[in-house]
Amino acid sequence: MPSTELLIAFFATTAIFAYIPGPAMLYAAAQTMARGRWSGLTAALGIHLGGYVHVVAAAAGLSVLFHAVPTLYIAVKLAGALYL
Repeated sequence: MPSTELLIAFFATTAIFAYIPGPAMLYAAAQTMARGRWSGLTAALGIHLGGYVHVVAAAAGLSVLFHAVPTLYIAVKLAGALYL
């Protein structure tokens, strides 16, 4: 399991990326214009909560997978290093 400091940094980074404009922002803006402020705020909240659920599920799944198959973790690290 990752350390608490790493998890805090991970959640802070995902929060920063959550504010980058994209289709979700267009959806929230459309809901706000069509139905009002409250509808836009609930749309934005739902979008962000759904995003966090997916990020946490992916991180937990990869953590379990890498713990079960350490060689795969090394392969992913090497692939990342070669990519850079």
